[in-house]
Amino acid sequence: MMIPFLILIRVVGAQLAIPVADGVPKFNIERSCELDREAAEDTNLAQPIEKCIADETQAKQQLEKEWSQFNASDRASCIADTMTDDTPSYVELQICLDLARDSER
Repeated sequence: MMIPFLILIRVVGAQLAIPVADGVPKFNIERSCELDREAAEDTNLAQPIEKCIADETQAKQQLEKEWSQFNASDRASCIADTMTDDTPSYVELQICLDLARDSER
């Protein structure tokens, strides 16, 4: 009786598992831009939050268009690299993926 229940749990559980690199991750770009600005040594040279958000939004949109063209292992690796600090960035993720793709050519 216990064996069929365990098999059912595995089958249902497998359907719930979503690989990390299947889609563009969701970053809180407003928070990241605010933290980046706060961390800037010279706030006069730091880019305005609005510009940061616009750049991040544009990078995310480009990533959404090209996501399937990137190697799955590169996506996973670049996501991990981008999330090592408290300010994940779509611009940083895009650069990482572009560099990885270019190195494979």
